[in-house]
Amino acid sequence: MSGADSGNARAYSQLYGDHVKQNPRTDQSERRVINDNPRVRRTQTPLGQSFLDPKRRSDAELPKRAWTQYYAGYSERFAYHTLRNLALGPDDLVLDCWNGSGTTTSVAFQLGLRAIGIDINPVMAVVATARNAQSLDASMARSKMQRIREAVRSTYQFSAEDGLQGWFTPETSTVFRQISDAIRGGQNLFSDYGGSSPRNALLFLALFSTAKEAASIFRTTNPTWTRIPKAEERVSLSKDRIVERFQETALDYLREIERAATTEHPDTSRPTIYVASSDYLPVPDGSVSAILTSPPYCTRIDYAVATRIEYSILGFPLNRDFRVMRESMLGTPTVKNGSTSLPVHESRWGATCMQVLNSVRDHPSKASSTYYLKNLLQYFHQLFISLSEIARVLACDGSLTLVVQDSYYKEVHIDLATIIEQMTHTLGMRLQARQDFPSRLTMRWVNSRSRRYRSGGDSVESVLRFERC
Repeated sequence: MSGADSGNARAYSQLYGDHVKQNPRTDQSERRVINDNPRVRRTQTPLGQSFLDPKRRSDAELPKRAWTQYYAGYSERFAYHTLRNLALGPDDLVLDCWNGSGTTTSVAFQLGLRAIGIDINPVMAVVATARNAQSLDASMARSKMQRIREAVRSTYQFSAEDGLQGWFTPETSTVFRQISDAIRGGQNLFSDYGGSSPRNALLFLALFSTAKEAASIFRTTNPTWTRIPKAEERVSLSKDRIVERFQETALDYLREIERAATTEHPDTSRPTIYVASSDYLPVPDGSVSAILTSPPYCTRIDYAVATRIEYSILGFPLNRDFRVMRESMLGTPTVKNGSTSLPVHESRWGATCMQVLNSVRDHPSKASSTYYLKNLLQYFHQLFISLSEIARVLACDGSLTLVVQDSYYKEVHIDLATIIEQMTHTLGMRLQARQDFPSRLTMRWVNSRSRRYRSGGDSVESVLRFERC
């Protein structure tokens, strides 16, 4: 690392501690169980090193950029130790193919590592880009805020097709649209699958927060869902109130960045953020040294719907393109038309996956052999294709670290960690270490009817380390 990069690494070390610098590799046969719970296999390498718990801690322990966190994800502390223990060099490339809010790419940037982040949702590409903003970006964003205030004073013809009118009156939607257009400044938001500029991303992040706060009365018990109200229930806010709240939020974000600034990196070292699907990675064969990522779990969480307001803020209509994105996401609750027969290449998915599919197909509950089986077939099909892409881009002897969580269909246990172990084995990747942690952060409690089939007990979150053979 350069001197500047070493400075950032020292700053992260002070925040998170500095455990083992090198991760000794171990074969699966060398793993050792150190927990009596039969469903929680906490494993260690022969030298006593173990993975950190990936779960995020309290807000007080989160780093300065904690305001970019969304529902899912692992902590920066976990990502820091994972990447440092791999002892990567300046020529190594880090990839997160389910980048989400950008924890992996943010930590890699602070450690002076080259990184690529990929997510199919353009909202998350904006969030991840904002997360890599530096003090110079904050200064440029401050300058742009004055032009935004002037733009909002001008007249503006609202569109009846604006997706924001799902939650806000036409007049209120128009103010949000004026601010959004002023941030963009007449430029395309994305080009060549890439993300927006960091200064624009910061301002969009503030606008996301302002709109979500205004629509908070429509939140449901499901933390990922904001309902669309009846027309007479839509939120109406004055122009002055929206602009004032946007400015307050933006300035809070910019001050956070300026306070957190340590060493400025050149623009050329920023992570590259792509809007693309995990089953078709825009990355050359064998070019990636390390992958740290977490695929959407098999829990049918609707991440596209969770970001409908932000998606609309960016100016994208909630039309066919949104539906295509939603249906293309790994883990989507939507189901494409298709057969319920088992896949042709079922042997490559592994015995555990086949057992789950057969158990769901034969389950007596309603829609088990139709909707739920189709949804699982769709999930595992896309997961296997994505893992195949990971195997393609990962260099020989490259490292893959995955964070996954198990789940249940009724009483049928979906052991996603073991399923991925078996899938990756057929793709030429060898499991080196696995460590399991009990997790109380699940979506089971949202559906009270699930208690009929299973009650009590934590889910299990697993950290898996593979090497490409």
